[in-house]
Amino acid sequence: MAKAKIELNSEVKFGAILEDINSKFDILIEGNKVLNEKVDRLETRMDRMENRMDRMENRMENFELETRSNFQTAFNLLSNIDDEIKDIKLEITDIKKKIANKTDINRTAVLEKRVKTMEAQLLKLQAV
Repeated sequence: MAKAKIELNSEVKFGAILEDINSKFDILIEGNKVLNEKVDRLETRMDRMENRMDRMENRMENFELETRSNFQTAFNLLSNIDDEIKDIKLEITDIKKKIANKTDINRTAVLEKRVKTMEAQLLKLQAV
């Protein structure tokens, strides 16, 4: 009977140990479920973040292309303005030359009048 009592005690202890191990497995499984849920939420957030980054990258690429295009347009406009300024400078130089020539012509006309006047006076003086 003592042997049967020891076996019974051993079975009870073994059953208690199994129950304890079983409860610890339940706790471990529950913790694993919580961790899996957190990992799933984290993956979802990471997916959203990745999508946002992709959209941002697309926007930056579009901005870069648009900026390059705008700078090219501005460069072309400034080049055209520069060419027009050069043309205007050449025209101004030509106009200045023409004005200088006109001034010479006007001076010549004035001098011719003075010479005619002086010739007329000289002829009068010679006639007297």
